[in-house]
Amino acid sequence: MGFGSGGGFTPSPNVVPGSTQTGTDKDTDVHQFTGSVDITGSLEINGVQITTNGGGGTPGGSNSQVQYNDGGSFGGASALVYDDVNNRVGIGTGTPTAALHVSSSTSEPLFRVDHSTQAGSQPILYVTGSGLVGVGTDAPRTDSLDTNRLHILGESGADQGQDPVFNTLLMLENNDHAGIQFMTPINKSGLICWGDADAARVAHFYFDHTSNRFNFDGNAFGTTNVMSIRSAGDSVNIGSTDFDMDGSNEACLHISSSTGGTGVGGPVLLRLDHADQPGAQPTLFVTGSGYVGIGADDPAVALDVNSDSMRIRTAKVPASAGATGDQGQIAWGTDGGTSYLYICIATNTWQRVALSTW
Repeated sequence: MGFGSGGGFTPSPNVVPGSTQTGTDKDTDVHQFTGSVDITGSLEINGVQITTNGGGGTPGGSNSQVQYNDGGSFGGASALVYDDVNNRVGIGTGTPTAALHVSSSTSEPLFRVDHSTQAGSQPILYVTGSGLVGVGTDAPRTDSLDTNRLHILGESGADQGQDPVFNTLLMLENNDHAGIQFMTPINKSGLICWGDADAARVAHFYFDHTSNRFNFDGNAFGTTNVMSIRSAGDSVNIGSTDFDMDGSNEACLHISSSTGGTGVGGPVLLRLDHADQPGAQPTLFVTGSGYVGIGADDPAVALDVNSDSMRIRTAKVPASAGATGDQGQIAWGTDGGTSYLYICIATNTWQRVALSTW
């Protein structure tokens, strides 16, 4: 083994113990060492001098700390560690509990992801030191109770300058329309589910592609429908799933039930109230057995009007006693200068009585 005049290491073909040389040229051929080489001077590799000063030596810091160049020497980053037992990286913590564990006790943001194509130099993903997550914004907003956790700002979106209201966990913001879209196979539904401490499923709201209806369900998805609205806007059904016409398009507003509600004549289907109605009685009241009350919530017959008069605005004079008519029709009119009250007592059978003043 030979050494240059400056103490450099120059292996020769025949005197390097524990090595294997490929070829015969000592300057260009390859030496593979199977033993060890102790260099006390300097070492050059491809013209670059490697010394024991700067970039070498004893690792800095404590065990697991990631090394960095600290003024030409090894330094240990106390805020950046690698757990080689569990394959975890810790930033701001010496005991990471996840593959990437970021921890901080300052107000500095914890995480930021940028891309040059992101509009307005806003981050793709941003996490604050207080736990707010921003998508498309580096200033995610929260309410005064600090309940919001995720603020999504649309691409090229503009902050509207308003904080979310209390208990808003998710805030969507844009300088155009902002929405949520559910995309499913045609035989599936996008749904919103409500729950509480007693049950994970209490109520559902979903769209059924097959019937083209928005559905409000109870605690069992798809089987406890209480109201549906056709997407065409021409049919609203209200009632439980045990009635025959549920989901039909029989009427613009279809109310049906076999249970529920109380009142004279059976379960109550419809009640309309107004503050000006005397005696807090309903303006319109319809029972499940077909009784209709006007100004009354206890109809005793098919039509029960709580008033002192009724009015038929338009006159009708049947052409003859055998004119077309259905049993029970009532009409009034003037024939030959005499006023009459007409009643159809059977199909196409009319009778009349003359009216006079007093």
